Order: sequence, then C-alpha cells, then structure tokens
Amino acid sequence: MQQNFDNISTIHPQKIVVLDRGDYTSCTLNLHGATVTSWRIKNQEMVFVSRQSHFTGLSHIRGGIQFVFPVMGSWIFGPNHGFARDLPWDLEEGPNKTDTGDVYAIIRLTANPYTNALWAYKFKLYYKITLYEYKIVFNIGVENISEIYPFEFNIMQHSLMRVPDVTKCEFIGFKNCRYKDCLKNNEMMKEEREKVTISEHTDRIYINAPNQVVVTNVMKGGSLKIVKKRTRDINLWNPWTEKSLTIPDLGNNR
Repeated sequence: MQQNFDNISTIHPQKIVVLDRGDYTSCTLNLHGATVTSWRIKNQEMVFVSRQSHFTGLSHIRGGIQFVFPVMGSWIFGPNHGFARDLPWDLEEGPNKTDTGDVYAIIRLTANPYTNALWAYKFKLYYKITLYEYKIVFNIGVENISEIYPFEFNIMQHSLMRVPDVTKCEFIGFKNCRYKDCLKNNEMMKEEREKVTISEHTDRIYINAPNQVVVTNVMKGGSLKIVKKRTRDINLWNPWTEKSLTIPDLGNNR
C-alpha cells in the first residue's frame, strides 16, 4: 500500500521519481536507466550531469549515478556497460517516508524480449534508493528466475560526482591496492600513494578495493565517504579535457 506525504512527489509523466526529504535535501531518479540525475544536500548538488546529455530515452543519460548490468566495459553482444542503463525501469514502491523522516523508493527491471535477445537469461533487478539527511544508500537485488540456468554478471554504479576542482580532490583508502590501468594495456600495478590525486585522463580498476574510500574537497570543501558492501572493485575514472572532447554528449568537462 502506498502512502502519500507532504514534500514527496509521485511518479511524473516524464518518468521521474523525486525523493524530497525537506530542507532542500532531495534526490531525482530518472526511470530511464535507473539513473540518479540529482542528489542535493541543503541545496548543494552532489552529482554531475552533462549539459549535452540526451533525455530522449534512446540512449543512456550522460552523468549522474548510472546502473550498469550485466557487463562492465565493452560488450560484443550489446551496448557498452550492458543494457540496464539504457532501458526504462518500473516503479515498484514509493516514494515512501520512514518514521525518521527518510524517504525511499524501489524500482524494478525484468527480463524482456529485448534483453533476452542480447543476454539469454531470465532475471529481475531490484533497486532501492533511500535518501537520508546527509547520505544516500543504494540496495541492489538480483534474482535468477529461470530455475534452470545459472548466470554470472557484473554490476556497477557508474557515479559521476560534481566537485569544484578535481585537481584538489584526494582519494584516501587505496594505498597498497593493486589496480589495473586501463590506459596502459591493463597493466597491473600497486598503489603506493596514501592520497591519490587526478591530473590527467585516468581509468583504473582497483581490485579488491577497501569497503570505504574518502574523497576530499567536494561540496564546500567537505569530504564524501563511499562505502560498499559485498562488492569487489572500484573504478576511478576521469576523462580529462582531451578525452571529454571525444565524447559527443559530454563536452569540455573534467
């Protein structure tokens, strides 16, 4: 049963779900691709969405927090990073408010003839987004509904965060991690730095990364703590100026 509360939006005709906690703290979820296109804390935007991004429903939204499934990276059977970020999802429940004032919604993607043509497995994805005062939490469920055929998959939250100056950000927690440098023929290397910084095109996959990484100098000079559970790797990516210019719907961003 769905309950309605003040300051909580229901689904819009444009397939947008808004979680509004009040006090200018909100999250906007586009059901196309299950993409979080805005996360505001006290009216400060936390995620980046390109001005050139398309919202036509014909391709994924460039930016925000994207949902990647069933593969990460290039895919000979379909679009890069799979099909989940390119398809419309269904609103399963919400938006609802908890007793503590937090707001959540649950959305769902189910196998269909299009996904079966690319990836011949029956599945259901469940995605719960909960907005708190100073954090946002994502719970992901993957169900194999075939009862016969097991399958393997990759899943990733492709998060593009908005920061005042990426060269002043420090990523803390990667020291002593091994990583695959995707820009150097996937060469395996070890991170020696206590604080990782970005000053050029970067694309690294930190293998068995720690469950907690801190990013400094984000909103108003504060820090962002990224916490993961039951997932393995973290991809650190920034296209920098030159690579950005080669991505038509991204433009001159870094």
